[in-house]
Amino acid sequence: MQCSKCNSGELRRIKRTGLWQKFILPLLDYYPWECPQCRVVQIVKHRAEHHSDGHPHSASNKNKS
Repeated sequence: MQCSKCNSGELRRIKRTGLWQKFILPLLDYYPWECPQCRVVQIVKHRAEHHSDGHPHSASNKNKS
């Protein structure tokens, strides 16, 4: 997945905010993603992009201690 503004390939999933993202988008299976370089938020149909090895692109940095 690439940023539509700066073409960076490093989008990351962000928490849902507001009524639209919390209640409407989940019904349609859309997820908010943010570009860490230009901070543009994009709403995308996919939760995570997978590499050819099957691991999610957004591999959890959350799990690192």
